[in-house]
Amino acid sequence: MNESKIPGSPPVVMASYDVSVNEVNVLLNQRQPAGVHQVIRDAENQASQAVPGGFDFIKMNCEELVEI
Repeated sequence: MNESKIPGSPPVVMASYDVSVNEVNVLLNQRQPAGVHQVIRDAENQASQAVPGGFDFIKMNCEELVEI
């Protein structure tokens, strides 16, 4: 589960990447109201296939705010 604080109500894109920086899954791609939000991610990619265990990175784009 990932938790982020979003200012205003901008469009938000949150995606997961593997250690080779390949995009695995887009977790969120929509406007969000201001506040703290949680995103629960499962162990599947965009094609609903299981992804192997290991490390991954989450990147969130929210207008001027980018968190990794």
